[in-house]
Parts: sequence; structure tokens; C-alpha cells
Amino acid sequence: MEDILPKIYIGISELSKNFINNFETLVKKEKNFTYNIDKNINRNNNYFIINVIPDNNLGHIGLFGQLISRSKEKNKIIVEIRANKWNSEPTNYNEYVAAAKSIFNDLLKNYNKTNQKRYRLNIQKRKDTEPKLPPGAKIIFDVFINSANKQILHPLDWRRFYFFVKYCHSKKVKIYQEDIMRLLIAENFSEEKAEYLADIFHHGIEILKNT
Repeated sequence: MEDILPKIYIGISELSKNFINNFETLVKKEKNFTYNIDKNINRNNNYFIINVIPDNNLGHIGLFGQLISRSKEKNKIIVEIRANKWNSEPTNYNEYVAAAKSIFNDLLKNYNKTNQKRYRLNIQKRKDTEPKLPPGAKIIFDVFINSANKQILHPLDWRRFYFFVKYCHSKKVKIYQEDIMRLLIAENFSEEKAEYLADIFHHGIEILKNT
């Protein structure tokens, strides 16, 4: 399956507007980067975005990093990495993280030196990108997993799986079809079987919503 790309952010101890302005000033002086800024002054969705385009694209086509400041997210700058075409299609966790570090690590070092800060990239660990069930749902899911014949499900296996579906519906568990597939593959179900069960989960939830 495709990797889930990590969330990346910079925790800041100043107003986000000040950080954006200071970072813009910094990038202007750098010879290995170009940049542009997208500013939305919409009263309900105020945000600033700096697009940082490196000379060293690591072999990707159209690689650039984004620093995103949203008014609703205090003391945090969101970091996203984009490319018109990655070396790996789709890109993977390691490639994405390497690109983020290549674009922003040295810039942040220079920012810290100039502004007497200690900012760094906070990168979500690979294991934390995977979906997780809340405790109650996990207990029921684990009962199914620990009893199931992963090759050919027994009628009792199906009963346990349907009970899991009903529980997720009744407790309004926020879990999606792709998440269920990933959880099942992590428990050694084949990709084909996991996709089939995830599809049944999705349709089961939809049926219960309309009854």
C-alpha cells in the first residue's frame, strides 16, 4: 500500500505573522532558493503561504516546500512538500521527509541564528501516521483479529466482524474504509482480503446510517 505522508510543523514562540515576515526576509538573501507568497486576507480564513523553491530538487520535478500559517492554528506553522513529479510515484514516507529536511533544515538553522530561536521541523513518526482505533473499538476489533481464520472466514468470524461494524456505527467512530484496510493488512490479512472486508465495512456503515 501507499505510505501515509507525515504531518510536519514548526512550533513557534512568536506571532505567526512575524515569523512569516522574518522568514521572507531570510529567503530573499538566500542564493539557492526562490520563493513566492500567497496571502489570503479573508476574514473567516486568514492565512499566509510561502512557497520555497530550491535549486536542488533532489531529482524530483517541480519540487517546492510550503510554510502555511493559518489564523486558527496559533504557535504553529504547517509544512507541506509538493512536486509536479516525484522520483517515486506515489512518493513515500522517507522520500517526503528527506525533501522536507533538504528544503528547510538549513533555512531554519539560519533563521535561528539570526533571530535567536531554536525552531526545528517536527515530523510525525512513521508508526504514528497509521490509523488507530479508539480503545472500545480496538478491543472488539482485536477479538475479531485474534479469532479469525485469515484465509477463509468462519461464520463466527463474520459475526464478530459485523459486531465491530455495528459498534463503530453506534459510537460514531471516525474511521474510514482505507483505514480499515490498512489495519487489516497490518494484522497479516492479504491485501485482497483486507480490501474486501474494508468494502463490506463501508457498505455496512452506510446501510446502518439509513436504517
